[in-house]
Amino acid sequence: EGEGEQWVRRGAGSFKINKHRVSGDHRFLMRDDTNPAEILINAFLDHRIVLTPISGAGISKKEFGWVWSCHDYSNGSLTERVVGIDFARVDWALEFKDCFERGRQEQLAQGDASEQLAKMGL
Repeated sequence: EGEGEQWVRRGAGSFKINKHRVSGDHRFLMRDDTNPAEILINAFLDHRIVLTPISGAGISKKEFGWVWSCHDYSNGSLTERVVGIDFARVDWALEFKDCFERGRQEQLAQGDASEQLAKMGL
């Protein structure tokens, strides 16, 4: 996000991956720590998304993180965005990747079930 190759910090926050009870769709949701009502990222977890290690981060570093491209709806309109998230501990980063990949695989397994439910009005 932003001009050129410069990262724009959206803020520090708490995040979770939610699964919709009916459709089975997964969302990555991040809220601002200083203002929990403010949503920083609200992105559908598409099965085509690939997590990539943040350049310069690695297992031997003190910090580790991931970057991916997604469609974000945090500002009320659908925007393609590149998202980066970093962790203070490697085990947290690997646990995040595990959860993210599990959700992504579930999206892949359900195929176009969401579209079918939408057509039925559910």
